[in-house]
Amino acid sequence: MQGSTVAALLVTERAAERERFVDFFATDREILPSVAGSAEAALSSLDATDIDCVVSEAPRAERALSVLTAARTVRATVATVLLTSDVPNSRSDGVADIVLRRTAAKTDLPRLGEAIRTVTGVAEIDRSGGNDWRFLGRFDWAESPDVGTAIVTALAGAIGRDALEIDPLYDSVDPGALAQLVGSDDSGPVVVQFPLAEYVVSASAAGPVWYRPEVA
Repeated sequence: MQGSTVAALLVTERAAERERFVDFFATDREILPSVAGSAEAALSSLDATDIDCVVSEAPRAERALSVLTAARTVRATVATVLLTSDVPNSRSDGVADIVLRRTAAKTDLPRLGEAIRTVTGVAEIDRSGGNDWRFLGRFDWAESPDVGTAIVTALAGAIGRDALEIDPLYDSVDPGALAQLVGSDDSGPVVVQFPLAEYVVSASAAGPVWYRPEVA
């Protein structure tokens, strides 16, 4: 994956929509598109490649949600978008970070692109220190009682190291202050950056977390 981009996987049985998705985002500087025609293919891609966001499209929300639920079992912090035509009669149950209602036969791809940018936070990345940021995941801070452990564990997995090999978070930032900043309902557009294990981590109160190598 290229720096400061997100890999988005569209899961839909509609071949025409898969083709439109790839063509539309082929020249996008922030979103790298890929597609899957079934849940099985999607989970295989998620397990084998660096997918940052899964978009599940189906006429019935329950079917689309089942794909997102399965995706979260493979990668708990993957960002998710539900795209369906019967949203008013369904619930996302916290599985979908964003729910989009499809009101036409063809997907509104610009609107979908904005949803992908929102759930991953790619448009808000501070590139002044470099353009080699990597998406670590989207976190539900309300469901993460230990923010520090959640970030350290995710970073360790991303860089292929044991979490115990990484210096404790409190060597870089006050874990309590970090949890208060990103976990408060009144945080607004708060973004906290701090060094961790030769990397710089950027954690947003909205949920997206990114990391990049620390510049000497």
